[in-house]
Amino acid sequence: MARSTIFSKATITAHDKPPMFNEEQRDAYFLVLPHVRKRMRNMSPERKVRHLLDYGYFGARQQFFEPEKFSNKDIRFVKEVLHIRKEISLQDIASSTLSRDKDKILTDFGCSPYTQKEKKLLINHAVKLAARRQTSKSIIYSLVGFCWQNDIENPGFKVLDKLVFESFEIFKKDLLLRIEGESDEAERNLTNLISCIKDDGKLINNKKFNQAETQAASKENAEQLKYLRQY
Repeated sequence: MARSTIFSKATITAHDKPPMFNEEQRDAYFLVLPHVRKRMRNMSPERKVRHLLDYGYFGARQQFFEPEKFSNKDIRFVKEVLHIRKEISLQDIASSTLSRDKDKILTDFGCSPYTQKEKKLLINHAVKLAARRQTSKSIIYSLVGFCWQNDIENPGFKVLDKLVFESFEIFKKDLLLRIEGESDEAERNLTNLISCIKDDGKLINNKKFNQAETQAASKENAEQLKYLRQY
């Protein structure tokens, strides 16, 4: 089965974890601001803790995380801040309630939620970077920066990984469409462009382009591209 991602599952999991705060950072990111305290006034203990954790993590990473990935130290710290001593479960909160609470956090930070609109923006940006021959790893980290610069919720490394793979596929198909009907010189330039791409994610699965800078290599790559069009 062909891969549909760039990084390994272990690498993705390692990146999609909340930040590891030290004591000073906990004090800063989990500070209960007046408007947040007012908002949490009528919340259940579980919801209060979850909301403040989400708020702090989003402030640090502009990303939401699953509760099973939360740090136990952070949970204990937030419970102490909120004077909550009872045992709680952060996974027993209704999804509709969490969605509303996350929308409020997004509004607080002036960020747009990750939707199909934002996905299209990220893919278009990734395709442009692929055309500049940037590596897949470089593109993923550039997308994280793009989210920060444009006040977009970071959808997480797992999602961005798939977006980069998809952007390479779009870029590949665009080149394949352009190559037909081009002159021999243009054909060589296009095939050599694909040959030079740093493709950590196997841009064209199970096929390797001839890296030699010769006319024979260019013709070989062109024939391979024409063959791949049927797929």
